[in-house]
Amino acid sequence: MNLVFRHIFLFFLFVICSQRVFAQSHKIDSLREIANSLKGTEKIDALNLLAYEMFSFDFFKSKEISREARNLSIELKYDKGVAEAMINDAVSEWKMGHYSISIPEFKQSFIICKKMKLNHLQGFGLTYLGRNYESLGQLDSSQICYSQANDLLKDNLQPYYLSFLYLNLARLSGLKNEPARQLEYLQMCWSIREKMKNKKYLAHVGERIAAFYNDQGNYEKALSYLDKSQHAIGKDTIDNEEISVIYKQRGLVYIKQGKSKEALNLFYKSLKFYEDNHAPLNLINLHIDIGNALLNIGNYEISLKNYFTSLTAAEANHFEFEWTHSLFLIGWVYFISDQNTLAQDFAEKSLKAAVKNKFIGEEAFALDLLGKLADRRNQHKVAIDYFKKGLTIRNARNDRIGIASTLLNLGITFEKMGDFKNAEIVDLKGLAIEETLNNVLGIAQIHQNLGSLYTKMKQFQKASSYLEKGELASKNNLMPYLLVEIYRNKRDLLVAQLKYKEANDYSLLYEELKDSVHNNNLSNRIFALQYDLQLEKQKKEIKILSQQKDLQSDENRQQKIVIVISLAVLLAVSVVAYLIFIYYRRSKVLNRKIVEQNTEISVQRNFATEQNDKLIEAKIIIEGQNEEIKLRNENLEKEVEDRTKELMEYNQQLEQFAFISAHNLRAPVARILGLGNVLKLSPTSREEEESIIQKLIATTQELDNVVRDLNVILEVKKNSNANVSEINLEKAFRQIEISLEKEIVEANANLVVDFSKALTIYSVKPYVDSILINLVSNAIKYRNLGRPLLIHVKSEIRNNYVCLVISDNGMGIDLNLFRGKLFKLYSRFHRHVEGKGIGLYLVKTQVTAMGGKIEIESEVDKGTTFSVYIKISSSD
Repeated sequence: MNLVFRHIFLFFLFVICSQRVFAQSHKIDSLREIANSLKGTEKIDALNLLAYEMFSFDFFKSKEISREARNLSIELKYDKGVAEAMINDAVSEWKMGHYSISIPEFKQSFIICKKMKLNHLQGFGLTYLGRNYESLGQLDSSQICYSQANDLLKDNLQPYYLSFLYLNLARLSGLKNEPARQLEYLQMCWSIREKMKNKKYLAHVGERIAAFYNDQGNYEKALSYLDKSQHAIGKDTIDNEEISVIYKQRGLVYIKQGKSKEALNLFYKSLKFYEDNHAPLNLINLHIDIGNALLNIGNYEISLKNYFTSLTAAEANHFEFEWTHSLFLIGWVYFISDQNTLAQDFAEKSLKAAVKNKFIGEEAFALDLLGKLADRRNQHKVAIDYFKKGLTIRNARNDRIGIASTLLNLGITFEKMGDFKNAEIVDLKGLAIEETLNNVLGIAQIHQNLGSLYTKMKQFQKASSYLEKGELASKNNLMPYLLVEIYRNKRDLLVAQLKYKEANDYSLLYEELKDSVHNNNLSNRIFALQYDLQLEKQKKEIKILSQQKDLQSDENRQQKIVIVISLAVLLAVSVVAYLIFIYYRRSKVLNRKIVEQNTEISVQRNFATEQNDKLIEAKIIIEGQNEEIKLRNENLEKEVEDRTKELMEYNQQLEQFAFISAHNLRAPVARILGLGNVLKLSPTSREEEESIIQKLIATTQELDNVVRDLNVILEVKKNSNANVSEINLEKAFRQIEISLEKEIVEANANLVVDFSKALTIYSVKPYVDSILINLVSNAIKYRNLGRPLLIHVKSEIRNNYVCLVISDNGMGIDLNLFRGKLFKLYSRFHRHVEGKGIGLYLVKTQVTAMGGKIEIESEVDKGTTFSVYIKISSSD
């Protein structure tokens, strides 16, 4: 009897267990399992391999495993294990930017390697130590390490270590601007890895050679090496790092060739691999590469998005160098986009991080950007100071490309200051360096600068010569952005020579090419935005399908369980029936046991009843889960509906903005066309001709102002990544008083400031500064000249907001007439005071972007009060 029930239970357990599906373990998990299953020195070797594999995933975990291997090696007196663990530990410290810790660890490991004659291991460690010195900008020390590594590895039987050394020697040659030697080392590395059985190593060097030829403009050669690398991998091109590396570099080549769509497709394939396989360092660097490529084609929005993604990931994973570099790149995009306050903020953060971590190269980049920002503010002496500090760093590193770039910036600043002599000296010095490097872009840029400079110095022959050279190089090397500037400089040169007819020809060329470049940029930006939106939509659909699949899988699994239970019950009932039949046949000869058998049958019936009750319970559970599935589907439909609504609202905003742009650009464009037609009529006197040219220039400046206003508004509307920080209102307002000091003194204004009720807030500082400056400036502009100006500025807590209240006793606004137009673009209510009608619109846009609101109270001839509500939130 007991045996029968045991068989029933075993059958039931077997059926349930047979439904389980186990996923394949990740490579790292497999190595960990292997290491745990081993003992002695074999376990140490496995742990060291695991630590090496963890470099790209988790530095801290890699260090932890290295320490485990080291302690076990010391316990077992296994010197090779100790040396290898120390090298792995030192590499982790280097990757985290802890150079003062990593260098002594490398050197201690070399003592053991020499003692044990582990030449291959010491050579491998010396290669990484050379990389360490590269990071510190000590290229001579790096070269010494590589030379020592070469002596140890050249006759070694492990070719991978030697090829790894050649790959790093190529990198060093690139930093020292020795392209011929760089290519030689890359080809030596390629030759070694081409002969190795494992062809996956070929992909990484092939990608580096392709990058070299891509920088040289030899796209055909670059693609040929990528084709060879992909062919070496073979058919296995799904979900591996090698094909992802090839995709990324092929995308960078396509960007240079103008194939934006193909490039973005490849970039996102690489991104998917690194996202799915949890490789944060590779993912961060890929986002930076994509950002750089998109920046080169003028797609600032998506470029900025990639840089912010790399910044966030680098901070989360403690990758100090990548975090610092991302800060600089974000600042650079803001600089190009004329977002000077944000550019200044990120440049300063980048400089602080670079100095703290001794990232010398990044420090020079940040100093150059701060110099360009100071130059834009016409703080020329401050700019020169920044440039000279950067130049000192780059001279110490023998960074000739960087030196030429800084000299170019210095020349531009000297030229703006009117110091033409020093401008000429630094420009010619930079040109000599660029010609030595054969840097076509750098040479053309300095030709353009010298053409502009000699025009101002009235050395027209020299100016014409340099501009001709710049124009030829720009055309031959497809550099439309630079060609636009050269056409503008040629027009200015001809105007200075009083050659108005030729100047008009170049003016037309300048405008046509500028429009062409702008339209090309706009097309690229629109395409990338559309592609990004499409990608987000696809991800959303994939997520919904995945959720539905998971729900379906759960439902199927539950149905299988019900079936198994049903089978088990059926089997149990069958067994009971069989037992009843057996007992019935024996009833004649076992009459005296009838009572006992009846009792046992009753037990079996109870068991069947219990099983039936369980079936009912399972049915109830399934019905509940079906309801849950239905509810989830409804929620998913609501999410899709909300997303669609968001997209429609965003599309309406784009249409509104396009209408505003067209409306405000129409008038100046019409005037330019009219003046152009008048100019074609050939005025009878030079005075009339000059008068028309002046009106053209004035109208063009008006058009430029409109475009800049619209650009500022667009940047505020789309900037969802602005940094939230703690703001001390008293300190912030003191800076605003300094900025408006001249206007305050001239208006004899009395400012009463009280931030005692809310001294600090957490918000976007550039927006808060802009709001306060606009509202205080308006109070000064629209003051009542018949009485002394009094401005009250205070903070209050209202509900869940910090409220900034700015009130004055000025002219006031008739809200009955103008309330509906207060915060509209280009709305003005006092025509006797100069203004553009953008201030209050920008204030409302910035307040809305921070999730706040703005209210106004005003009475004519009594004054105006603005209440700006900013949400209370934590610094987190």
